[in-house]
Amino acid sequence: MLDLYKLEIFTLVAQTGSFTKTAESLFLSQSAVSQHIRSLEDGLGTRLFERSRSGTRLTEAGETLLVYAEKILGLAATAVTTLTDVANLKEGQLRLGATPVAGGYLLPNWIQEFRQQYPNLRVSLQTDTTPPTAAALRARQLDLAFVEGELTEDTALTVQELQEIDLVLIVGKQHPWHERKQVAIHELEGQSLVMRPPHSQTRHWLDALFARHAVTPNVVLEFDEPEAIKQGVIHGSCATFLPSCMVAKELLYGDLFALFVPEMQQRRILKLVWDDKRPFPPISRAFIASLVETYPQLQELLDQ
Repeated sequence: MLDLYKLEIFTLVAQTGSFTKTAESLFLSQSAVSQHIRSLEDGLGTRLFERSRSGTRLTEAGETLLVYAEKILGLAATAVTTLTDVANLKEGQLRLGATPVAGGYLLPNWIQEFRQQYPNLRVSLQTDTTPPTAAALRARQLDLAFVEGELTEDTALTVQELQEIDLVLIVGKQHPWHERKQVAIHELEGQSLVMRPPHSQTRHWLDALFARHAVTPNVVLEFDEPEAIKQGVIHGSCATFLPSCMVAKELLYGDLFALFVPEMQQRRILKLVWDDKRPFPPISRAFIASLVETYPQLQELLDQ
């Protein structure tokens, strides 16, 4: 008799090609993962993986089982989704991942509204840059993720675009540009800026923009936290680039000022990302449904 839990472990080892990565994503020891796979192999009387120093790969029998395992797990997940009434669940958890803009300025409101509707459910939010967020999603440590960065290597993940995230030049009251509405990009030559760290997607994009226009700003501060960047600009004479949704309150109260840079044509896209190999769990579907009014394009996902 095939055990669904062992099948899930088997498919994850097959997808990652690693017992170690599977153990990390499932919060198990590597020996526990190996034991589950041995138990599955003993029950079927055949080897499912070839193990070597170069890695782990499926045997012919393993390839055959993977086809069936994905169908079995998909049908089981569909049955659970169809029959589960999320509103009547006494407990449950939704694991969300997000990049800093979405995690700090969009998701908190979405989560609060979701929990008002489903007060028995727990929601965890992990905020990081795009690559580690995508890695956590692939490792099944997250159910859904909201990112602005590009997923150039993630053919295993599926993306639904939600909205444009515009970057604007931000200055404080002490900055000589605070009464201006527009700044040409060449005026940023030598300008003191507060920026995200070099590894961030936003920094990569801005550095490329500056290089295209042969502009070299003076990056005097690097902060990983958007709130620290905002405070640095409010209380200093530096400028920065932030999404307008991050500074909506400060713009309203006149603590910060937004300037248009005509040369900045590109807009970043906020995206919902998930592992299409796994049907949406019931709680994930409920969370997506709670966003349909804001993003009508999500209804198509729920109708599939």
